Amino acid sequence: SLRPGSTRQSRKAHFAMAGKVVSAAELEQHKAPGDLWMAVDGDVYDVSKFAKIHPGGAQILEEYGGKDVTEAFYEMHRKDVLTKYSKLKIGRMEGAPAPAAHVPGEITAVPFAELPAFQGQNSPY
Repeated sequence: SLRPGSTRQSRKAHFAMAGKVVSAAELEQHKAPGDLWMAVDGDVYDVSKFAKIHPGGAQILEEYGGKDVTEAFYEMHRKDVLTKYSKLKIGRMEGAPAPAAHVPGEITAVPFAELPAFQGQNSPY
């Protein structure tokens, strides 16, 4: 039998949550510091705790919390970032089309670095 908090039970709970269907109204409710959800490509991510360590700072995540951020996300990140942080995925948007196939290592024009202005630094431009 599993004890509460055991790794096996935690993983099972995570996978059950990752199968959750999220409505637009429910997504919209999670837009406060400490309670941030975002949708990218129809997948919903809980970035509440991640915001503290986000390289671009928590402020940008708080600004976009509770929304579909697909376009803004891909302006600054590669698809590989979603793979790296897949444990943050908690569900899928209601009515979202099937996800597009991704080829690992696929070449993309998205830069690896965040703009200094998004990190609170002065922009040279």
